Amino acid sequence: MSKRYSRIVAVCFLFGMFTNTVSTQTASAQTAVSADEAIHNELRAVQRRLIEAVNKKDVDALFAEVSPNIEFTAMNNDHVKGIGPGRAYFSRMLTSSEKFLNNMSMTSEADALAELYADKQVAIATGIANTHFDIRGGLAFDVPLRWTATMERTSGNWKLAAVHFSADAGDNPLLTAATAFWKWMGLAFAGLGIVGGFLAARLWRRQG
Repeated sequence: MSKRYSRIVAVCFLFGMFTNTVSTQTASAQTAVSADEAIHNELRAVQRRLIEAVNKKDVDALFAEVSPNIEFTAMNNDHVKGIGPGRAYFSRMLTSSEKFLNNMSMTSEADALAELYADKQVAIATGIANTHFDIRGGLAFDVPLRWTATMERTSGNWKLAAVHFSADAGDNPLLTAATAFWKWMGLAFAGLGIVGGFLAARLWRRQG
């Protein structure tokens, strides 16, 4: 075998090894991307079911999607841990005879794909929720909220492990309504004070 022929064979062999390595790496990367895409699709499905359950006030469907040790923090800093206390909170706010809200509805959108941790068994995402509140007594308003959610995979299923909502204190319809209420109450008390002072002055003059 000539040296020239040997060199050609060696080059072809090395090229073949390089091509096979690149192909294997590409296939592995594509497999990883496909696996991550499947995870994100599962997370989106859980998010849709959670929002649908909230909007329908379906407590059973809602808590079917959460972890037994769910951590929930509302925009008013109410904090609940566990399914039992979570159900009690949901009932107190939305379904009991003494409920605080006549109704509540929301839409939700993530800022980006969830970040995956712990060998892709934990996912953390942030986003916005446009929420409508209808409070007993006739007050209704919309509040843009931000949220941070942690999901965990248990027994092959993704569950909501923690969620925290927050609102902009400077652009909060509930705060604005409360401020307006106390402003008018202040004006009303001031008016009553003026009228009371006027009547007291007239009574004092009559007695004098």
